Amino acid sequence: SGGPKPTPPDAVASFDKGRTPSSISGTITDSHGNPIIGAVISSSVLGSTTSAPDGKWSFYNVTTTGSVTLSAAYPNYVFSPLSATVTISNGNQIVSFVGTAMVDLSVFASISPNPVSSGLGIVDTIVVSNAGPASATDAILSLSIPASFTLNSVSTTRGNCDTSVQPATCNLGSLAAQAYATVAVNATAGNAGSYAPGECVS
Repeated sequence: SGGPKPTPPDAVASFDKGRTPSSISGTITDSHGNPIIGAVISSSVLGSTTSAPDGKWSFYNVTTTGSVTLSAAYPNYVFSPLSATVTISNGNQIVSFVGTAMVDLSVFASISPNPVSSGLGIVDTIVVSNAGPASATDAILSLSIPASFTLNSVSTTRGNCDTSVQPATCNLGSLAAQAYATVAVNATAGNAGSYAPGECVS
């Protein structure tokens, strides 16, 4: 409420005279209305800016005149409109973009044995899959290892893993639609008990 309103599909921008002179702003969300954080909104004239945690973005104190064309970009998303052209004049031009995810990444993980015994080895098997419809680029898996565990090794059927950082990560590279990668984590349990995997992929 109170924020920029989405641009109608057949329009490129609206004009609000009550805003800061010569500025362009808007929101960028996914198809469910959730803000997309860190999307890049760019123009060959104005340069680029990124969306904030609430999905809002802006170009303030615009000094150029005439028309500019804006486009939005974020990995594995396509946006509507593909681009928006606005004519700069005193006031704020409002342009909103809606992104549709072109990949559907999911993670399934299991720890064996579970419950675990202190001092014994465990294997965390993780399968990352892409339900599509498009290929995922630069899929990154972040591993979740309990602080009391000792990480011994990590292997993957795709890409490579880096255990020198915390949390350890695996760059799985590109995953085509319906493709998957399997990551095996070998560790030594510290505290005994039952553990739920907590890996995530982006």
